[in-house]
Amino acid sequence: MCAALQSKKYEEVFRIYNLLKSTDIQPDEFTFNTLIEANGRLGNITEAEKIFQERFTPKTPKAVSPLGRIIPNKN
Repeated sequence: MCAALQSKKYEEVFRIYNLLKSTDIQPDEFTFNTLIEANGRLGNITEAEKIFQERFTPKTPKAVSPLGRIIPNKN
């Protein structure tokens, strides 16, 4: 993936990633950074941001109302 990125063969980056997904090889931080960079160089800023958010933004649990713990749900 790195060689494809350095050679400006951005579509090759995505092809390699899709091959990885079809195997048992798990993508790592390097893989996602490469995807973000390839998308950025192609001008796909929305896709680059989406990958970043999904991979590197901490997941926050849904807020629970304090009353939800006191008043039981009557469903």
